[in-house]
Amino acid sequence: MTKKANCYDCIMSKPEGFNEDVGLDGSNFSGGQGQCISIARAMLRDADYLLLDEATSNLDVISEAMVTEALNHLMENKTTIMIAHNYAATQNADNIIVMRDGRIEASGTPGEMLAHNEYYQLFSKNL
Repeated sequence: MTKKANCYDCIMSKPEGFNEDVGLDGSNFSGGQGQCISIARAMLRDADYLLLDEATSNLDVISEAMVTEALNHLMENKTTIMIAHNYAATQNADNIIVMRDGRIEASGTPGEMLAHNEYYQLFSKNL
């Protein structure tokens, strides 16, 4: 699981490996590493449903790519609700619900939203 979650190498680089103390609030690991460790834990639970809230927010570009790859493994064959303000995070979705001012504005595939929803089009330009 740790290899699929992209955290095996960072865990094994620690002096205690899998026995390493994660520290207060995960302070012995970077934000991206901590996210990937959380993803590995979620993989072990093997839940049918996932709720992800801003799973790649506040990460640098390299960490975001690492976490996104891990999330793609985690979401395989799962029903997933992902809350995202990051356009790239929405691209593999089967369906997107665009919300504006607390209301559903539109829904559809990423392609449909890009073609027909001005708010989503603006969202896509704020990469």
